[in-house]
Amino acid sequence: MNYQRIKVQITLSDPMLGTKPANPEIFSDYVASKRPDGPAKDELESAESTEINGTTGFHKLDGKPFIQDYQIKGFLKEACSAMRQIPGALSANIASHKSRIDLLFFVEPRSIEIQIQDGQSIGICERPLRADTMQGPRVALARSEEVPAGSIIEFTVILASPTLTNKEKVKIASDDLLKEWLDYGQLHGLGQWRNSGKGRFTYKFIPE
Repeated sequence: MNYQRIKVQITLSDPMLGTKPANPEIFSDYVASKRPDGPAKDELESAESTEINGTTGFHKLDGKPFIQDYQIKGFLKEACSAMRQIPGALSANIASHKSRIDLLFFVEPRSIEIQIQDGQSIGICERPLRADTMQGPRVALARSEEVPAGSIIEFTVILASPTLTNKEKVKIASDDLLKEWLDYGQLHGLGQWRNSGKGRFTYKFIPE
């Protein structure tokens, strides 16, 4: 099996919202619901925050925000799911795409720093959330930390290229697939409230 390493540099063209609950206990319960073995120690340590309950934010170490590797992998799955609906897209030819990404695409480092440009800082985004309930329409206020446009995120994607069967129409783990998914991210973005355009970005591959 061959391995290919591709370093990706993302530059946010729109602010990106944090997804981590400010309250460490809420964060621990949330991760426990998604991961059978519960949150890792470093995740809980970085979840500590002085923000008020109800605010979502970012993991931080020494005051610097970062995202986790699994958030990038989650984005790759979402992008692939979307592109599978487009005839002619490379992603449309991949069966069991989520498990394929889990098994053949790897992201490092584990903790990916968000590089905020000089003179900029983390801000707050507040927006209404509307929902239809049994009691009628309801509106709640959502509050999240956001990193500004221009912030840079760098990570490496490791592609494991398996031996293909005759039925495979595309190379399952390829830089062309990665480009297709990142192109989608330029329109849909990362983080919370993506449907509003938050977290959109430009990207480039850079030599390691």
